[in-house]
Amino acid sequence: MTLLGDIAHAMVPFRAQGTAQAIGDAAVLGDALAGATSPEVRDALDRYASRRLSTATSVQASCARAGGRGPPPAGGA
Repeated sequence: MTLLGDIAHAMVPFRAQGTAQAIGDAAVLGDALAGATSPEVRDALDRYASRRLSTATSVQASCARAGGRGPPPAGGA
């Protein structure tokens, strides 16, 4: 199982990034799973998560700053 979009990394509404991040998640997830066999799915999901974490965290922090709330808590993505 994996999570994507707002359920994985909710965005405050100051930069309208919720949908954009969900689309990015879906594209990276599709790429990671393309051609994966059942035994390879876990590794593909790990690749998806590692490819999205820094971008989602950065956008989340940017949205929070735009709203004057400061960065999200450490470890939150």
